[in-house]
Amino acid sequence: MIKPVKATVFSHLIDFLKEKGFGNNQNDIGKHLKIQQPNIAKYLKEDPQKAKWLKLFKTVFELGEKQGITVITNQLLSEVEKTYDLKGQKDLASLLGFKQPQISNWKNGKSVISAKSLKKILSSHTSKIFKPIIEFYECHPEKKGVNWVIDKNDKKIQPLLQNKIGVYAFYDSSGRIVYFGKSNSNLFIEICQRFKGKVNRHVRLPDKSSHIVQGNITRYISAVEVLVPEAIKNIESFVLRTIPNDDANSNIGNYQ
Repeated sequence: MIKPVKATVFSHLIDFLKEKGFGNNQNDIGKHLKIQQPNIAKYLKEDPQKAKWLKLFKTVFELGEKQGITVITNQLLSEVEKTYDLKGQKDLASLLGFKQPQISNWKNGKSVISAKSLKKILSSHTSKIFKPIIEFYECHPEKKGVNWVIDKNDKKIQPLLQNKIGVYAFYDSSGRIVYFGKSNSNLFIEICQRFKGKVNRHVRLPDKSSHIVQGNITRYISAVEVLVPEAIKNIESFVLRTIPNDDANSNIGNYQ
């Protein structure tokens, strides 16, 4: 009767590394462990000595650390790509100031990102919290039924504002700010709804003009997408404090 070959600890290590994506065969695993094929065959039959195990443990630890860094790096780069609506590694490299092969190597784990490069990416990503959408966009708001539209070019500007969070400002025909607001979900809907609001208390209007609303006097709009949602409340509060006597806002917001 042929005795079954007892699996070595090394063989379990090989299986473990295969499961973790370090290769599909012994040759691939051997390259990661820096072990030549003849020794792999040997260790599959008989576990290596203690001194060799210590080196193996160190190598496996470094592999795990590298894989962990690769996962985190991919998550960070993917977040940057999503935030700035980038179309590939070329756009990503251009934005961050790296060469495309560097980005590729970090993503597939061929090289580990350095602390200096990681700091550069984090700095670039977190420092950009604004993305201008429209600036002094000339408009002629119209009331349609009970609702308001920005103007006859609604369909053109709607995609720019739809489902974006951010802050916006209304200006009258002289370029004076008459309202400043924010949206936590949809700038387009918020702007159209705000046209129903009362006008600036400092604007001189004809007698019996209580029916005059923001949509009647707004002639320009600016809107900025806020890329860091947690910052939007403080941005609004700061701006409201700079124009307390020139807008129609009833309060100056609260810092968070």
